[in-house]
Amino acid sequence: YGVGKQWLQVTARNFLEVIEPKLPPVCDTPSTSLVEMALQNLRLSERGIKQGTKMTIVVPDVTRYCAAEVIVPALVDNLGAVGVRGSDMRVVFANGIHRKLSETEKRTLVGDYVYGSIPCTDHDADAPCVRIGALADGQDVEVNSQVASADVVIVLGAISIHYLAGFGGGAKCIFPGVASRRTILGLHRRSLATEPGIGRHPQVRAGVVRGNPFREAIDAAGDLVPNALAVNTVHSPDRRVLRVFAGKLREAFADAVDFFSSVYVRACREYANMVVVSCGGFPRDINLIQAHKAMDHASYVLEDGGVMLVLARCQDGLGSPDMEKWFRHRDLASLESALREDFEVYGQTAYAIRQKSARFKIVLLSELPRDVVERAGLIPISSLEELNGVVEDFVSRYPKVYVIPDGGSVLPQVVGPTVG
Repeated sequence: YGVGKQWLQVTARNFLEVIEPKLPPVCDTPSTSLVEMALQNLRLSERGIKQGTKMTIVVPDVTRYCAAEVIVPALVDNLGAVGVRGSDMRVVFANGIHRKLSETEKRTLVGDYVYGSIPCTDHDADAPCVRIGALADGQDVEVNSQVASADVVIVLGAISIHYLAGFGGGAKCIFPGVASRRTILGLHRRSLATEPGIGRHPQVRAGVVRGNPFREAIDAAGDLVPNALAVNTVHSPDRRVLRVFAGKLREAFADAVDFFSSVYVRACREYANMVVVSCGGFPRDINLIQAHKAMDHASYVLEDGGVMLVLARCQDGLGSPDMEKWFRHRDLASLESALREDFEVYGQTAYAIRQKSARFKIVLLSELPRDVVERAGLIPISSLEELNGVVEDFVSRYPKVYVIPDGGSVLPQVVGPTVG
């Protein structure tokens, strides 16, 4: 919960299991060595990268940890070793439409050595961007000028579960990470089904890549960036680097997803009627937009009408001032209609939250104002004592309980005869 922990008890007779990642044995190889070994796969000199090559390194913002503080300094050293000058390197933080980073956050992300030696700038989705091509359906793709003008772009990212893109990582730091607001809106419109009244597209969901129009658009946009390379990490919940995958965008992403899924996609034997889920603490519970991802993951093993108890500090509030107006719609149908008429990225998130609150009873422990939580269709609580009281009350009526301590990173799925 935030940077700390909260403790609660679940009666043993009601308990199904704790759903956690299946972590591989502890590796004694330091993160720096894992990164160095992976960077060899970039084969910088073989790709013609040398003195005079203009390099842009794209780094996720603070909401998506990827061990950039280890990777970026090593990458800068490797580029220097093949002759690339510091004056020809730059870092762009893939903010998408998130808030800008503080100077302290930027320095923390890439380390003192890099921050003091090469330019490190926020992406601004509302600043002029450069059109680099179009997707198959004609949507223009506009990206940060420092990405569009680079000879080679190296995209960092951590593989994670993403409730729209299937998985984070790969080209996602380009599209939507360094895209224009107009381009980002076009991507997120793909989350809706083609026909009104259906709501979300059925294949736009966590853990799905093939047939997911949202993910397919991301990957196609990545193909438009010439000479794009990726460095994707898979790490443990406590930020220990497990594996690093480097190479061409699509290939590195696919290999990383395969390994990630073996760790974080967990099979469960049945649906619960109560799930207790934490986002996994900071930064996954920094705001409601980020916290919703853990709610989404927990929903895959909760039967309709069940109870979801969510721990998410949300110290940064909702995550966007645009969110609250969408919660003023009284029902899903009117919210969907408004969203189709005047689409906004976080309107889609508001719809997804309200969609879940219509299916489940969702109790939220957070620092959000109670009235805001209630407008989102959720039940607010503000203390651990209150949470334990709720657990004790519900547990007697909901006898099948899962506990997910790190719901932001693990994707539970019911398999076997009970599915469908």
